[in-house]
Amino acid sequence: DRGDPVNHFMQGLSDHLHTNIGPEQEISFAGPAVNWSGWDLPGLAEACDYIFIMGYNYWWSGSPTTGPCAPIQGSNYTLVQTLVNSERGYGSCDRAKLILGLPYYGLYWKVAENEKDKENAATLSSGKSVFYASAKARFETYGTIWSGLYEDSWTRYESNGEWYQVWCSNARAMDAKEKLVHSHDLMGTGMWALGYDDAHPELWQLLQDNFYHPPDTLMLDNFEGSCGHFYRPPAYSGSTQGIAESSSADTSRENAFEGEYALRIHLEDDSDSETDWNVRLLSGSGLPQNNIPLPHDRELRFALKTAQPGAEVAVLIDDKEGELEVSRRRPLIADNAWHEYAFDLRPAADWSNYAGGNGSIDADCPRLDGL
Repeated sequence: DRGDPVNHFMQGLSDHLHTNIGPEQEISFAGPAVNWSGWDLPGLAEACDYIFIMGYNYWWSGSPTTGPCAPIQGSNYTLVQTLVNSERGYGSCDRAKLILGLPYYGLYWKVAENEKDKENAATLSSGKSVFYASAKARFETYGTIWSGLYEDSWTRYESNGEWYQVWCSNARAMDAKEKLVHSHDLMGTGMWALGYDDAHPELWQLLQDNFYHPPDTLMLDNFEGSCGHFYRPPAYSGSTQGIAESSSADTSRENAFEGEYALRIHLEDDSDSETDWNVRLLSGSGLPQNNIPLPHDRELRFALKTAQPGAEVAVLIDDKEGELEVSRRRPLIADNAWHEYAFDLRPAADWSNYAGGNGSIDADCPRLDGL
């Protein structure tokens, strides 16, 4: 069904979902690395919001020689050829609809001892897959060999008198592959599959270095269209004390600090409680994945006004996984006029542990938990 049948199907699916569920829905297709025959890839890209190119398995378990799962160059079929060749690849497709999928896995084969140090050694058995985390451990044990021909990493080792070659992209190789996204003006990158890297951070660091480039000023919420990330009521958090469930937060059209709207927080006393008010106004329900990553070397600013004397404000930051840090409390100016408050993420003296933290912000990209 490759070619017109699948393209017509994907176009009908896209039209139906965009019309009947919502235009914000996205329809993608996992496309082949090589068009061996029959695919109309430009038409397929037109029928979808994007194609996830499965940029791997150029060498596969049944390959007669050893080699990289996703070579950049050095062979007739490579990642570059996939992107530029119009007959066998995506050279005639809308590049803004292409996501380059890359492998977080590799392959290993049994080889003859006299070929153990040779690239493209003859394989003596079917290859097996190896996840990135396992391949990294073997590189650290047996040493990493760099292939200038393929721009990829491999190693060899002996086990029970048999020799094996392992080919898997390390961080250096993956960096070069991810940079193809920029040099070929693609939509982005992806991977097969998250989790294969286990707890190793270097591939996440590569993604951050290659794709996360925040502007000099990063707007988290302006409240012009909605409550933004502050959609939970003030009493939602279990850390909140002393206020009634009827307390509320909503957008308010008033003389805002900037623009036309502000977030108005209305707090009512819980008459059954003698506890002082302590309101943890959550951003994105307090879940890190729901909030925007902040560069570590920034200052967080917001404007606030109140006529309530004695009030203070602090910032809660999701740091490294499971760590929550809190800033020093700042007294609020209670003159019912807008004032801007700034919290620098860098100085450790300004932060302390709120839950599971260490009193300093260490993550490369922390996130706002709440006010």
